[in-house]
Amino acid sequence: MLYIEVSPDKVSGDLFPGLRKWIDDQNEHRGQSIRVVMAVEDDIPMGVMAYANGQILYIYVPEESRRGGVGTALLKRAVLESKGSVVSAKVHPSNVDGLCFMLKCGFAIDGVVIGLDNVRYHRMTNNIVVVHTPPEEKHLETFVTNVPIFLSMAEGNF
Repeated sequence: MLYIEVSPDKVSGDLFPGLRKWIDDQNEHRGQSIRVVMAVEDDIPMGVMAYANGQILYIYVPEESRRGGVGTALLKRAVLESKGSVVSAKVHPSNVDGLCFMLKCGFAIDGVVIGLDNVRYHRMTNNIVVVHTPPEEKHLETFVTNVPIFLSMAEGNF
């Protein structure tokens, strides 16, 4: 698979006016220009990703190219280029495929973000914090795995 960085000036405002306006708007409001990378195989576009400053804005893979590793490869590229920094993405709660994809790639939901469209999104990052297991949970685990339970102990409450 070949990855092509698409320069914003190569996105024709005549052919793709909505996309060009979105890129220009994003670049105007960010400290760093967004980057658009297209995954291509045998001269066929397989997917595209837009990202900046460790934030994935979009990953789009056409239906016929899904489940072939294209999205994973694009996501890994963003993670590698972040040089160890946290990478984040916002995913709409109804986008079950997107949530599952991000979880499969090692991301976790770490909060909620209100988008410019006034909609709540899951904020997902690769900054997975290992949560400390409280001692009472260990006590309960020991209890459950070591106490024999007989039906006679249940006093008929089953």
